[in-house]
Amino acid sequence: MAEALIHRLAEVGSTMDAARTLAEAGALHGTAVSARIQTGGRGRSGRQWLSPAGNLYVTIILRPGGDARHAPELGFVCALALAEAVDGLAGPGTRLKWPNDVLRNGAKLAGILLERLPDGAVLAGIGVNVALQPEGMPYPVTSLRALDSPAEPEDVLTALLARLHAGWAVWQASGFAAVLARWRERGPVLGATLRVRLETGIVTGSFAGLGEDGSLQLETGTGRRTLVAGDVLL
Repeated sequence: MAEALIHRLAEVGSTMDAARTLAEAGALHGTAVSARIQTGGRGRSGRQWLSPAGNLYVTIILRPGGDARHAPELGFVCALALAEAVDGLAGPGTRLKWPNDVLRNGAKLAGILLERLPDGAVLAGIGVNVALQPEGMPYPVTSLRALDSPAEPEDVLTALLARLHAGWAVWQASGFAAVLARWRERGPVLGATLRVRLETGIVTGSFAGLGEDGSLQLETGTGRRTLVAGDVLL
């Protein structure tokens, strides 16, 4: 990745939408859009992402080229980069929840949303709880400030982009297998009980690892299942 061009906005509906506009106009790989406040931020499955001032909201334009089937791999690349950045700002102990949420002490610290554009570009929308954590969530949440880290959103962005630059180089040089090997070190332990929300309901089973494509392998009462989409519940 080349040195990122960062568009810093005071307020925007969604950094994802702003980045899409730039990408469709030909913005280069690594271009980022960050905002102090989002008025229309969103997470996975169209859920609202509360976006008050004090946290990091950024979307990065990635242009992987090649086979479009490899685009989902970028979620793992971004999650690893973010986990490493958080370790540098709050100390070791950052974990990952499939497919690309970032955890500290079993609570969600950050989330990543990927969107692929018709020309092959991928938008990586990233939200990190820096100074604040949302209230009333149905699962545990935390923030860097709750972890006694003095980091500001700009510190997180700088660390993230540096780690993403390094992670991108690993992915391109060594392939997805190298990324998965590093992800597994931060993921659940083999045999851990996981509950996964699918469109058809919730399935429970024992974590049996990741497939070569990053799919979740789950041992259930009716045999092993391979999941390519879903939400692991905290």
